[in-house]
Amino acid sequence: GVSVPLLHVYGSDVMVELKQLLIYDELIVAVLASLLPTFIFWGWSVVFAALDLVWYERVRHYKVQQAAPQPTRSDYRKATIHVIKNTLFVELPFIYFVICVVMPRRGVCPGGGGAAASWGDCTIVPKWWEYLVHLTVSLLVEEVLFFYGHYLFHHPAIYERWHKLHHTFTAPIGVTAKYAHPLEHLLANLVPIVAGPLLVGAHPLSLTLWMCVALTSTVISHSGYAFPWLPEPFSHDWHHESFTENYGVIGILDHLHGTNKRFLALSADASAENKSKHH
Repeated sequence: GVSVPLLHVYGSDVMVELKQLLIYDELIVAVLASLLPTFIFWGWSVVFAALDLVWYERVRHYKVQQAAPQPTRSDYRKATIHVIKNTLFVELPFIYFVICVVMPRRGVCPGGGGAAASWGDCTIVPKWWEYLVHLTVSLLVEEVLFFYGHYLFHHPAIYERWHKLHHTFTAPIGVTAKYAHPLEHLLANLVPIVAGPLLVGAHPLSLTLWMCVALTSTVISHSGYAFPWLPEPFSHDWHHESFTENYGVIGILDHLHGTNKRFLALSADASAENKSKHH
């Protein structure tokens, strides 16, 4: 990392004191690290809800499952209430635990960890390439943990009780990214997201940035819309439609285990059909 002259970067004593407060008060950092990704999640969710409930006729040609029943206000109300409960009673306490209990013992900044169980000197922020390393490792760790955790939740002995709720929406909507049983939300959603940053001892800023990226990705993958300027949602949308394929996040383990063969075949057929239409 590199030591940043705080006064030079932020330009005022007020900002210096604010950053010192954020660095050394774990509770405040926990709150901010929870709230910023939460705002990101709800921001995207509101956008896609508005497309479904207000402007659908203008954007329906971007809908992935155009033949599926359109979500209603009642659907959104049910999903939103459940997701708020998951956020308040599962997600926020878990993030607080990670930041205030686990990260100090991990020693996420230089000089941290050990018997003192302290963060270390978090005024030493990562370089740009360190952020990229943290994000890359976090993505790969999430792929592994989410794939196998998600696959496990599809086991017949577990599915009915713990995972079926999430598959209530066979044509998913953005907010349903967190529409899951609380235990599933903890083990299959949250743990895979924070495991990577903890593994590499990522700076709290890296953890927060990664959570914003991960939540943006999962809302888009559940949105049901395929806009050309956004990441593709087809893979996970197909999982909700088929139930038996595309368990992972980025497709590496699905390819390795052959749990995406039908999806790849259908995608190839659709691509060939589109090409034939333009010739």
